[in-house]
Amino acid sequence: MRLSDILTSRGRTLLRGRIRRALAGASGRSDTREAQWDAEHARLLKILVEPAATEAARGRNKDLEAHIEGLRPEFAGRSELCLHHTRLCVKARRGIDPVDTIDEFLFLWAHRASHLADNLNSRWLIAAVDTFADYGHPQQRAIAGMLTAFFNALKLAETESVALHGIPPRDALAHVEEHEPEVFWDGIEGFRFRNGDMLRNLIERMDRISSEDPALHAIFRTLVERAYANNSLLARMMVANRHFGDGPWPQK
Repeated sequence: MRLSDILTSRGRTLLRGRIRRALAGASGRSDTREAQWDAEHARLLKILVEPAATEAARGRNKDLEAHIEGLRPEFAGRSELCLHHTRLCVKARRGIDPVDTIDEFLFLWAHRASHLADNLNSRWLIAAVDTFADYGHPQQRAIAGMLTAFFNALKLAETESVALHGIPPRDALAHVEEHEPEVFWDGIEGFRFRNGDMLRNLIERMDRISSEDPALHAIFRTLVERAYANNSLLARMMVANRHFGDGPWPQK
């Protein structure tokens, strides 16, 4: 670990876990652990979460397993592996068994990225990005930091829309006359939603940077495609913007 990693609270948690593990003589063989994880992940992949009679719980339960069971209804029809991934994210956030938790999380995404990207909803894909941002290797943290900033900014913007005036229809901007952009603060101007190329450049840049890591690239592409398929701020901008055709990716 680099000094800059240790100075973060997440880094200190992971370092303490590795020190305790070494002092206990429990380092074990990494290939043995990985073989066990791979077998367990293959087993969980084949099991579907049963439908539940109750709604998914909201809020935090101090008991880890009670918290995960409260989330189980949210995963009905998905694989138990998806729910297990959520357990790893929650454990990482709480600093529980940090060494094994983070190592398994990274192993899981290295080997099951396609299944997770296809089957986790956007909430838990963003949770995965947050975990990469906290605990991934330096390149992953850099990419994940960019992604979590972007998608959480979209969440903030939609939250404000709901609070102030409600979310407009998906094609709302396509039918609005475009005026000269307003100046918001300190020289920051509004986006020209029909002809501006900022969004195209941003998506292209994020796609190029995230492609350096297969798991995070799969997450990024999935989150963009789902945001475009639904009524989100990103979709409303893309539908109106000339740089996007019938899909979320910029047209050359």
